Amino acid sequence: MRVGLATVCLALVVIGSGCSSEDSKGQPDVAQDVSPDQKLDDASTPDEQEPPDLGAGDVGQELLDLGTDGPADATDLAEVGDLFEEVADVADVEPEVVVLPPDEVGIRVRQEGWMAGDLHMHTQHSDGDDPVAIVVALAEYLDDPTFIAFNPEYKDNPLGFISITDHRTVAQIHDPDFKSDKVVLIPGEEFGGPGHANIFGLSEHIPHDPDGDGPSHADYQNGATQAHNQGALFSINHPFIPDILFPWDVRNNDAMEICNAAWALMGPSLTPEKLAEWEAAKKTYASPMMKKATQYQGMGGNQQSLKLYEAQLTLGIHAALLGGSDRHVLFPVGFPTTWIKSTSPDLEGVMQGMKSRHTFVGRTPVSTTLEVSIEYNGIEYEMGDKIPLPEGEQSVEVKVRVGRSDGGYLKLIQGHRVATEEELEAAELGVVVFETPVEGVDFTAETTLTVKVGDWFYPLVYETVIPKGLPQELADKVPALATAASGFTEEDVEPLITALWDYIDPKVTLTPKKCDPSKWEKLKLQCMPPDTNGIATFFFPDWISRALNVVMVDGQPTEWTLGAVGSAVMFEPQE
Repeated sequence: MRVGLATVCLALVVIGSGCSSEDSKGQPDVAQDVSPDQKLDDASTPDEQEPPDLGAGDVGQELLDLGTDGPADATDLAEVGDLFEEVADVADVEPEVVVLPPDEVGIRVRQEGWMAGDLHMHTQHSDGDDPVAIVVALAEYLDDPTFIAFNPEYKDNPLGFISITDHRTVAQIHDPDFKSDKVVLIPGEEFGGPGHANIFGLSEHIPHDPDGDGPSHADYQNGATQAHNQGALFSINHPFIPDILFPWDVRNNDAMEICNAAWALMGPSLTPEKLAEWEAAKKTYASPMMKKATQYQGMGGNQQSLKLYEAQLTLGIHAALLGGSDRHVLFPVGFPTTWIKSTSPDLEGVMQGMKSRHTFVGRTPVSTTLEVSIEYNGIEYEMGDKIPLPEGEQSVEVKVRVGRSDGGYLKLIQGHRVATEEELEAAELGVVVFETPVEGVDFTAETTLTVKVGDWFYPLVYETVIPKGLPQELADKVPALATAASGFTEEDVEPLITALWDYIDPKVTLTPKKCDPSKWEKLKLQCMPPDTNGIATFFFPDWISRALNVVMVDGQPTEWTLGAVGSAVMFEPQE
């Protein structure tokens, strides 16, 4: 039976978001309560095997195969070409220019040293669809005059850095096109398989199985050590993606990727039973932090990653929070967005900011910004810092500044260190100790927290899943799109494909040279002209981005989407 060609083309969305496959060569809650605790029922607008690897040349064929009873042949390909070819003159019109007031929030945070970027993507040097030059150009394109004319909220909101992290190789950093005058390029590599980690700032490849006897806990721990020996940083990647889990017992990591691709597109929560299957297949144990995080259900894989981060904090492991698009194909660079407070707008400054844990993860480069200051004993600290305390309970003054999240919701999540793995098993992870609605585009909340040595806390902001001013016709469609995103699995792609189909141009998808900015539509996916190769790349409008990043509770989408989440502050004994 032939599946509709529309379904075949939009299956590209699924391939793009399942950004965890290995190359074809075999290289291969947040506190769970939501306040207010609402499910997305209404559509009102508020004021042991890795999955099969797809090489870049195989992706289009694989998708065409989905639409036939067997492999696609020349007739199938001709049908696609006939269907997508339109005989029409290109409209000679300029994109509508919408004038907005200056983004004072974006300008201010950048003046204070914050840079926005993306720390996870792939090229043809492993299993990405595009060469290095196109991937770099996509990162630069958010600052292009044509793009800004149509999306004026991006004026003064460019990406400042990226890291190309091809699987188990550093060939990309030696590519002659690994260069840019607009964005800082961080040398990177995606280490491991199965179970991945990004290494930032390295110069030489680091193998995940140096002895060739199969990966082990020791191999992964040694990977972090070898990264540090090169002056690089080691970050655990997407620990809850099915089939490439990261239960490895690594405690010397510098960072953790807690948002991969989109908040809801990680599949359902990993169950203890599935984790036990991993242990049986690998003939080893899963880390106690992974086991603890797996106790939390109904929230999806990215939110479980945040629970894993809390479990590490509870054992005294203090790492930076990061996000990454994990771009292979179709999805743009920079979504989600990692923000780093850099000491200087160059590689050294970005690396130092990451090492200092001065980071937060936002949904997009123009969504929520998040700044935290903590005052104790006359000294001011910031997000990600270690703060020395004497013994006993102490009071600290906390100020949180939230930008571009009017109508959102702010929480502070707090927990306490335990001494043993046995205590971790019974411990309660992060709990909400402060919460408040966000009012205005530049909102500040202040509170006093009672803390002691071993405590930690981090900030979390939700935005409304339906943005203010969205036409009611589209607002009515958000629940179905959010439900499709929250139920996404690689085995059941049809609901997401169906929900997105009306908002993408299929003829451009497989013929990216047809991308014409004069045909962009404001509330639909916009093709990105720098990508002229293979499968097109699309920019996702904000209302769709919100639906793909919906927050889940008890397995159901809520009224909220991810705004931003920041690295934890940890309280240490003073010397």
